[in-house]
Amino acid sequence: MNADLLKASEQTTVDKEQFLLLEDLYETVEKHQELLDKNIHNQVMLTHIEKQLEKALKDIEKLKDKVRENGI
Repeated sequence: MNADLLKASEQTTVDKEQFLLLEDLYETVEKHQELLDKNIHNQVMLTHIEKQLEKALKDIEKLKDKVRENGI
C-alpha cells in the first residue's frame, strides 16, 4: 500500500509540463487582462475628450455667429 501511495504522489514529466504550461497561460491571461483594462480606460478617456471637442466646436461656431452679427 505504501508503494502505491508513493507512486501516486510522484509527478510524471507530463504532469510537470502541463503544470508549467498552465502557469504560463495564467500569466499570459493576467497580462492580457491588464492590457484590456488599460484599453477600456483609454476608450473612456477618448469618448470624454471627443465630447469636449464637440462642445468646443459648437461654442466656437456660436462665437463666430456673434462676431458676424456684430459686423466685426
